[in-house]
Amino acid sequence: IKSIETVARETKKFVFSVGEYAPLTGGEKQSGRLDFQAGQFISLKFTEKAWRAYSIASSPEEDLIELVIRIVPGGVGSMVLDAAQVGAEFAFKAPFGHFVLSENAEANIIFLGTGTGIAPLRSMALVENKKPQPRKMKLFYGGRNAEDIAYLEELATWAPKHMTTRLAFSRDEQAEEKGAE
Repeated sequence: IKSIETVARETKKFVFSVGEYAPLTGGEKQSGRLDFQAGQFISLKFTEKAWRAYSIASSPEEDLIELVIRIVPGGVGSMVLDAAQVGAEFAFKAPFGHFVLSENAEANIIFLGTGTGIAPLRSMALVENKKPQPRKMKLFYGGRNAEDIAYLEELATWAPKHMTTRLAFSRDEQAEEKGAE
């Protein structure tokens, strides 16, 4: 672990450097950068039988792996990660998953997510924005209130010219006081 930061209620961002690993597809051991597609996930090992899957929030171009994780009281992975310090090491398997960007250049992209579901969407938005002709993107992201929104300060920087963002809150006290639904 290179850094740990609280980014929303009960949610922390963990940034990992990648040590030596053996690709799941076989071949020589690698180190430094994990080869994955935006939207895929990683499994961290906590005990011999306890592996937990987390969507990767960083871009495949980065040398670091960023995970945004909700700390669940009593959760096997949550308890270990909540107590972890910078410098801790974890075994992992990756990449997994088929939730990746469509290559259909004609289609606009609509992202929907709540809580830590923002992780793969962040990775995808960063990748799409780097393309020579990024597609138009819309992000609909929600939580109980603004305290549940990870990356709130950063959302507008992911694709400032190509992505519009709409936030939704299910228990926003300020909206309830004003009579809004």
